[in-house]
Amino acid sequence: MGKIIEGTPVYLWYNLILDGQDLLNINLSEELKMYLVFLLIENMHNHRLSSAVLSISYLEAASDNSLAKSALKAVADDCLLLAGLWPENSLRRNVSADYFSTLGASSYMQLSEFSCRSKDGMGNLYKELALNLDDVIMILFFMHCIADLKLDFTKLEFLKYGENKPYKKVLYALEARRL
Repeated sequence: MGKIIEGTPVYLWYNLILDGQDLLNINLSEELKMYLVFLLIENMHNHRLSSAVLSISYLEAASDNSLAKSALKAVADDCLLLAGLWPENSLRRNVSADYFSTLGASSYMQLSEFSCRSKDGMGNLYKELALNLDDVIMILFFMHCIADLKLDFTKLEFLKYGENKPYKKVLYALEARRL
């Protein structure tokens, strides 16, 4: 990887990812970190994040081979961003907190299979994303939590219950750091 220039968006996002890795004891591959950096940059000003029902978009993408890869990537990336940066959207959408991560992992895995068949060179990265999605979500959720310096942990309390392991780990790590 080339040198990352200090002060650039790439530098800032990359360092936030490194901070999250350190706090949470996670080690993402360099490829995964750079994918995440460029996904964040691409979506910095994108306030649209899919208003569609993602499961329907996923099913449509899976059944339409002509647009499958780009549609699956959109679903997977939206799920990743929603799960990590705005998990409270699950309440508004009336789905469980792990809905986005489960759908995102399935989308990345299917995208990996499409990419391997088409030999576009992205198959391994998408598979790595699918298999490590909880770690990536934890890092994004860490960013979500530190972005709001007056973060009210009580509004995120619902994430500590059930099978929401990625969220629990981040919340407990941040609470321990505050003490």
